[in-house]
Amino acid sequence: MADDKQTQVRKRIGFFYEKNKHLGKAYTVTHFIKEDIPRRTIYKAIKRVDNSIDLNRKPGSGHYRQINQKTKDKIIEKCVNEVGVSDRAIGREFNITGQYVKKILNEAQVIKKKRKKGPKSDENQKIRQKKRILKLSKTLFRPSNGI
Repeated sequence: MADDKQTQVRKRIGFFYEKNKHLGKAYTVTHFIKEDIPRRTIYKAIKRVDNSIDLNRKPGSGHYRQINQKTKDKIIEKCVNEVGVSDRAIGREFNITGQYVKKILNEAQVIKKKRKKGPKSDENQKIRQKKRILKLSKTLFRPSNGI
């Protein structure tokens, strides 16, 4: 029902624009803005008329792609016990949006883990650090007067 209303609005805009094309786009836009129709809707309808494209909505457009349970299980499997996996990267792999991936993971109650930053030092560096800290604490930063 909402689609019929939207289609009627687009057709009205297209017919009005065709009839008053000589007055320009701005005339059509100001006319329909007074009726509280969004500016973007008006310009899209005008563009479709200029490019001689049908004003009707393409069937199936505007809805996310439906996937089967097997694919959903694969997406969930990719995120479980993985660190730093992006929703958008998984979406590209399965040809769906990142938002849809997030929806699937929320339904499955999968909590994504974030990557934690740690100090960048190996074992040899840790040994040297300990030696230097001891040396500093005995000489330069020696406690005095109960401090």
